[in-house]
Amino acid sequence: MTQQKNGQRSWVKKKVGSELAAIINLDSFRQESLERLFSTPPKKELGDLSLPCFPIAKAQGVSPKDYAEQLAEKVLEMSKEPESIVSDVKVAGPFLNLFIDKKKLSKLFLPLVESSSFFTSSDYKAKAAKERTMVEYGGPNTHKNFHVGHLRNICIGDSFTKMLRFTGTPVMPVNYIGDEGTHIAECLWYLDKFKPQEPEEDLDQKVIWLENAYAGAKKTISEAGDTDKETYKSEVGAIHRELESGKGPFFDRWQETKKWCMDSFYKTYEFLNADFEHYFYESEVSAESQKIVDEYLEKNVFVKDSGAIGIKLDEDKPELPFLLLRKGNGATLYATKDLALARQKFREFDIERSLYVVAAEQNMHFRQVFKTLDKMGFKQAAKCEHLSYAWVKIPGGKMSTRKGNAVHFSLVRDEMLAKVRQILKSQDKYTDTQQIDTIAEGVTVAALRYGMLATDPNKEIIFALDDWLSFEGNTGPYLLYSYARASAIMRKSQILPEGSTAELAKHVFDPPKDVHDSIGTLLMEMQGFHEQMQVALDNHRLSSFCSYLYGLCRAFNRMYAHVHINKEEDLKHKAYLVQVVACFRTTIKKGLELIGIQTLEEM
Repeated sequence: MTQQKNGQRSWVKKKVGSELAAIINLDSFRQESLERLFSTPPKKELGDLSLPCFPIAKAQGVSPKDYAEQLAEKVLEMSKEPESIVSDVKVAGPFLNLFIDKKKLSKLFLPLVESSSFFTSSDYKAKAAKERTMVEYGGPNTHKNFHVGHLRNICIGDSFTKMLRFTGTPVMPVNYIGDEGTHIAECLWYLDKFKPQEPEEDLDQKVIWLENAYAGAKKTISEAGDTDKETYKSEVGAIHRELESGKGPFFDRWQETKKWCMDSFYKTYEFLNADFEHYFYESEVSAESQKIVDEYLEKNVFVKDSGAIGIKLDEDKPELPFLLLRKGNGATLYATKDLALARQKFREFDIERSLYVVAAEQNMHFRQVFKTLDKMGFKQAAKCEHLSYAWVKIPGGKMSTRKGNAVHFSLVRDEMLAKVRQILKSQDKYTDTQQIDTIAEGVTVAALRYGMLATDPNKEIIFALDDWLSFEGNTGPYLLYSYARASAIMRKSQILPEGSTAELAKHVFDPPKDVHDSIGTLLMEMQGFHEQMQVALDNHRLSSFCSYLYGLCRAFNRMYAHVHINKEEDLKHKAYLVQVVACFRTTIKKGLELIGIQTLEEM
């Protein structure tokens, strides 16, 4: 289990930490200090929690081994108390290995899950910064391919936003649209000069048509002879100037085709369960970026250099060189526009913390932008963070709209939907078309979102459609199926949640029989929910939370294989078993919601 210095710990760590703090009774080792010391033993037979006694023994002036033995005696005495969840303790040199009483864990922990207080109380929830936070993600360019690789950005940004909201952080998700630039002029030039047949109605086909025009323009210009190449570039330049002027037939065509692209983006975001509270547009910050250059040149923050204007960042750090902000021809750069956008965020939205979800190839860019904001005097610069990630590739290499080898998202989406529909229709269980469509969409979204999040963000992803759609292994459909299986168990039980008698209700959290090892494992997985989410937030690694959800589902399915719930003859114990399933169902549902996956009751 990944350790973190601050933030929330698991429910068991908090409970045992409280119990041990009363025994140790040292100011320097109160509950939170002990929580930070706990780790998980390498083998299950060694215990559920391990406490290294080095720092506590040092504070008392005794050897760690001797202190561990002394503390073990006190813990064993404490374990006899009704509210203690420790059942046994073993000394392993300077380590105190603790075993958790799974019956008591059931009785004390499961009611919190059942009542939802485990997910709503600040005592248990993961903790995050309370500063007003803006998460900028998405950032597609209009008139270019919105390909499957862009999904990693969407899934990271939206899931991070959902987690921050869950912790109580005031968060605002925004999108920065690249709606200007030479690529648009090239696209419109190609459409006007070569007049490819325009699709009539289908929005996806219209956008793909624009993307093909852009790719066609790049290819035509690059392969042209010197004379034609200069002519073509001159024609593109004239269109670009018309777009900047804000009037003319090409400007009107730009507005029309931009709307197609935006409508396509909205459609994609809705399908993926992603949302934005505000959209920024590159075209709207261009004028402000010019003003910023003039303003901070006058303040002597920016300097002139051979006709251009920029800023000297840090002479002691050669990796942060001079940042160019206005070329000699008067054109600003991406960095200049990011400065203008940041100032707009700070001024208009009162942002204290700003997160940028952008691919790792922009690491240097954002280091320079954040350093420049600091030199410009913005205190928020210290809380600007770049959440980077590696590329998504298809077999054969990196996708590129310019090269024409990028697979448009709508084509991937439709292919995945068709595959799932085909699987469902082959089963006699499903005959209703609307039900098939609902399940197909849910499975497709789960496959895409989980597939994009489950890999460490520093590692490249090779997109594998069939692997991601599998209902076995570490996939989104497997997690969805686990939830649906839990729902089916509850429907078949005829005990809970509807129709339970008052007598049975008294015993649902207090098992009359021993707790099977597989149930104990599942309980320990469930109680770690907030700590695992805290680790993901602290380390900007949503992949670790995906691993936790996968482990949770594996624990549930192992329990299902070993414990025959609906064949249990003791109704009181059956009620307990079904309540364990109900609590798993609640926990995995909440976890899936946080990574943007909506659950299905049947699959």
